[in-house]
Amino acid sequence: MFSEYAQNAGDIAARQREIGLKLREDIVGVIDGMNRAIEDAIDELDQGFLRPPLHASVANNVEVIVSMLIEQRDVTELPPVPAATAYAVILARNNVSGSALRRAYHIGSDHLLSHMFDLVNDLDCDPAEKLRLFHYLAGWTYKYVDAITRTVMAAYDQEVHRSRADAAHTAATYIDRVLGGRDLDPVEFRMATGYRLAQVHVGGLMWIADTGAAADQTEILTSLAHRIAERTGSSTIPLTTAIDRTSVRVWFGRQDNLTPITADQIRATVDTVIGARAALGSPAAGPAGFRATMTQAEQIKIIPRVSRADGAHVVAYADEAIPMVALTAADIDSTRRWVRQVLGNLALDNEAAERQRATLQTYFNCAGNTTETAKQLVMHRNSVKYRLDRAQEELGHSLLERTLETRIALKICQVLGTIVLTASNERDARALGA
Repeated sequence: MFSEYAQNAGDIAARQREIGLKLREDIVGVIDGMNRAIEDAIDELDQGFLRPPLHASVANNVEVIVSMLIEQRDVTELPPVPAATAYAVILARNNVSGSALRRAYHIGSDHLLSHMFDLVNDLDCDPAEKLRLFHYLAGWTYKYVDAITRTVMAAYDQEVHRSRADAAHTAATYIDRVLGGRDLDPVEFRMATGYRLAQVHVGGLMWIADTGAAADQTEILTSLAHRIAERTGSSTIPLTTAIDRTSVRVWFGRQDNLTPITADQIRATVDTVIGARAALGSPAAGPAGFRATMTQAEQIKIIPRVSRADGAHVVAYADEAIPMVALTAADIDSTRRWVRQVLGNLALDNEAAERQRATLQTYFNCAGNTTETAKQLVMHRNSVKYRLDRAQEELGHSLLERTLETRIALKICQVLGTIVLTASNERDARALGA
């Protein structure tokens, strides 16, 4: 214990005991002063119902410190501190930040060291011995605070996790009841979940793909949901509930705003989490809307799961043709055959066919206006006309015929990507004028 002060170990041991005994003589004053210092410095802890457990915790710590100093015990021999541990649990249950608890220990140690300094200064010994003793006591106190802080913060964190788990379980129970069609008191639901049923909702599913045996990802997804809420102007904190370790359901409150949240609005935010996927329903109001928007999200979640297209890891029910594409994604083999039947060689998986599909899709989006298509593609009008002529040859009919089927097939290719395309070869590429 005194190895750092081997030459003066006996003197330091005796002086330590002396300081401990002097502290014990004024232990009530030390405790009261420490309580006042903490309450004055930390507003979170200066609340009526929190003062008694704070005072008990301070008394517990001071009594242990004084006893250990008198008995010349090392901080590694820290005895149980039940009142201090109980106080940490109480703070966790009342949503007081862990930083407030840490600060309390630092403020308390500063107050105690001030007492020790005065006591050391009053000793009848030479200044060099006083300096060595105070240096030792400061180090001992630091080690005590480090040890006790780790002990109480472990209790605090354990209680936080337990409380969150209990709250999440309660919220999940109420959410399941609403999803199951049961009528619930809106006030009771809000008290249990912190979320209002009497508003417009956008429901969604979020998950992280390819995590293997990764740790629980729900906190990461919950944080992502909060950022999406900020990005889209949600009126309240989003409601999230875990499905499993890597996926959550989420509802964004919109008050009376029925404007859809699109995939483009949130894609950049989702991309901040590696491997994140999202599927959003359309806005809908009240308990029925709470269910309906989540049902829509469930219906389209297959797209991020199977698609190989860029950007399709985020989808929204309100986006063009997404519900229809989701239906086709349920049977990829049949969809691939149908796309090839409709598009012919335009359904091949090569760069030439990809250019032709992009040209044709832009042409349809521009209502068949070749000049506008050229402007959108930043191409010469004659080049666009050449591509459209070749596309028409591959389709085997005029672009004015079977337009709906062609546009649907192009949209499926755009959203689902290469998984619905047909393997290509050089002859097919040449046929497209590559």
